[in-house]
Amino acid sequence: MGAWPGRHETSDLLYGDAWSMLTRHLINAGYLDENVWAGATPEYLIEVKTTPGNFDDRFYISSNQFCLVS
Repeated sequence: MGAWPGRHETSDLLYGDAWSMLTRHLINAGYLDENVWAGATPEYLIEVKTTPGNFDDRFYISSNQFCLVS
């Protein structure tokens, strides 16, 4: 992979929910309001964070990433 040409990355994964499958799952799990999101086909920008420790350990997030989600 070559150098990133922009100043900031977008996300680790881009997922176009063309059939609304992830959106439906998030509605069923109670994360999204069905009245607003039913049938929507958004593009999800997914950031993956991990740690070599326990699942409840802290992970690093840059100030730029924090600003994007705030």
